[in-house]
Amino acid sequence: MCEHKGCDSASRTFDVAGGKGRFCGQHKTTDMVNVKSKRCADKGCMAMAIYNFINQPIKFCSKHKMEGMIDARTKRCEHEGCTLVPFFNHPGNKVKFCDQHKTAGMVDVKHKQCEQTGCKGLPTFDIVGGPGRFCKTHKTREMRLVGVRLCEHTGCVSSSIAFDLPGGKGRFCAKHRTPEMIDVRVKRCVTEGCDGKAYYNMEGQDAQYCTKHRTAEMVNVLIACCEQAGCTKSAAFDLPDGKGRFCSAHKSAEMINVVSKRCDHKNCDKFPKFGYSGSRERFCASHKKPDMLGLYQSRCRFKGCDATRRYALEGEASKFCAAHKSDDMVDVTKQLCEHEGCKKMPGYGVLGGKAQYCTSHKQAHMVNVKNRCQGPGCTKAASFGPKGCAPKFCAKHKDAGMICVTANFCQTDGCNSNAFFDVKGGKGRFCGKHKAADMVNVKSLRCLNKGCDAHRVYGLPGGKKMYCSKHKLADMVDLITRRCLVEGCKKAVVYGRPGSQPTHCSKDRLAGMIKKPTAKCVVCKATAIWGINWTPNHCEAHKTDEEQNLVERPCQGLDAKGDVHGSLMILNAKNLCEYCDPASFRSAQLAKQNALMAYLDGRGLTGDSTDTVVNEGECGKERPDRVYDLGDKIIVLECDEHQHRERACECEQTRMVNIGQGFGGIPVYFVRWNPDNYTPATAGKEQESLSKRHKLCGDLIEDIKKGRIVPPAALVAAIYLYYNGWSSLNKEKWVVITQCEQP
Repeated sequence: MCEHKGCDSASRTFDVAGGKGRFCGQHKTTDMVNVKSKRCADKGCMAMAIYNFINQPIKFCSKHKMEGMIDARTKRCEHEGCTLVPFFNHPGNKVKFCDQHKTAGMVDVKHKQCEQTGCKGLPTFDIVGGPGRFCKTHKTREMRLVGVRLCEHTGCVSSSIAFDLPGGKGRFCAKHRTPEMIDVRVKRCVTEGCDGKAYYNMEGQDAQYCTKHRTAEMVNVLIACCEQAGCTKSAAFDLPDGKGRFCSAHKSAEMINVVSKRCDHKNCDKFPKFGYSGSRERFCASHKKPDMLGLYQSRCRFKGCDATRRYALEGEASKFCAAHKSDDMVDVTKQLCEHEGCKKMPGYGVLGGKAQYCTSHKQAHMVNVKNRCQGPGCTKAASFGPKGCAPKFCAKHKDAGMICVTANFCQTDGCNSNAFFDVKGGKGRFCGKHKAADMVNVKSLRCLNKGCDAHRVYGLPGGKKMYCSKHKLADMVDLITRRCLVEGCKKAVVYGRPGSQPTHCSKDRLAGMIKKPTAKCVVCKATAIWGINWTPNHCEAHKTDEEQNLVERPCQGLDAKGDVHGSLMILNAKNLCEYCDPASFRSAQLAKQNALMAYLDGRGLTGDSTDTVVNEGECGKERPDRVYDLGDKIIVLECDEHQHRERACECEQTRMVNIGQGFGGIPVYFVRWNPDNYTPATAGKEQESLSKRHKLCGDLIEDIKKGRIVPPAALVAAIYLYYNGWSSLNKEKWVVITQCEQP
């Protein structure tokens, strides 16, 4: 037995050199070695002997092995000259051949295989008490990992049994440990009386000291540290397929987190936060299943409850879920509005900042920052997205096929309509089409008159809806129906400019206005621009022969001779096309550009000029969106709306060359950044959000400034971000437009 007091290990393999063995691996001292194992034959080497030539006894360690030597402890394939490990033979016999040299009829006789037909995975999963019949891929929901020791708590199937009393081997999982138990599988600090985890020692030695008792020259020998000089943070970032070389503060823009586990959904690079209890499968919020639990959320303290705990007495840490909280408990996990005494959740703050105030207490310059629409320059809340995903856009900027994902859906299979109807007192379970006879609209506000179930429509001018038409007061008006904009007209609006909300009644409508100006195609739900009698019914693809174009109209702008040119174009409210009034059509473009510039300004990347002619226009009138003068090189940032698909490639390159010449021969590098839709390189992969695109653009500019990314040697070169085929920055290549002149 090990000579350490209280240790019952029968493994006495460690002692000082020349000894016979007195201690186990856990209680050996730093000067002890394994005296039972054969030592390397190299003079003075105390490492274990593992290597030699094939069919020869072990003789050398990994450091002193010669070329051609292999791990001589392991049996090798019997095929002449083969050094692979054998797993195959005829059923019932011992292993003889490797996978490459097996003959017909031979099977893997070393490993048991999954019972799923054709699967060669290891059968480590079965119902509790079973021998193991299926692999991780083919297991069913009720199966658990078998063949391993489980937590000794009655009914617990966790295999992570790292907790026990000091000196124990591990008997309980983290959930069922007692207060005096510790993680016995983690090496502890050697300082007497300290139970801290050992991470530190001199470089090249085993961990022996905790954070508290380490000396100044010690380093973390268990976790790789950032390669940046003087940085002691964990190294989790590297190029894809790397092992981690830098921390988040010192990584370059093309590096990613290569240490943390990713979502198990195919082609998804997001971090997983959801899964089933006891399962190793992990998914992100986009790909989680409805019944999955949050893996990093604290559970309710009520026995047997797996719900997330959020409630406690004010000022205390969360203890219980909504179902098991007491009446005097409040949600202590939610951030509250900063206005004194306000208990509402904040959603508004300065652009690019955090939420500080609720709708009632927001300041004039604040916008919705909590769940903002990703549309360019939009400050509205996002409520639309693909079914089952988080909201991304408002009603104005949603794509075709998106639905309101923040509302309840009808419980009828296949129905995507919002659920407004339920029995009285319900929360809404069915739409108007599938509601039962005894159901009512439980979402709309009811008349304030006692006993009245009619909808609120009327209220004081400028106030809120209060009463129905039956119980309204004499001075109340209809607050739901929009009225014609013509002064004195009280009729409801019906007509409007194509693509805009209706603004006029049928009597006062202006030329070019149509009914239902925001209507969708009855076939595909795209914007309807073709119809009859000023009512749009179809899009361009589904128009009929008798329908006319209700959107493209003759422009009222003047040509060079002063005459109305009348070109058939899409017009604005002034009846002018984009050539006659470019400023109004450029507003959306400027919104996207301004949003990017505001983000960069917030990071201190203000640049040397923004939207300014280069060198006072000596070589041309081009106005780059933003210029960074680094002394030995120039960075030009361009916001390329819709990838500038409407512009010829030759024209774009000529423009870049002209801008480059304006800087007098200094290398000029263009960062072409697209804020709009693109087709990812991997099919099925989601487009990156605008916030991520902003960050990557800023990281790239910062890395070039600090020399972490070195562009190619060229007079003019460009890199295209978020164009069709985009995968990641480290896979995107610079395009050289003008080579450096040869001496």
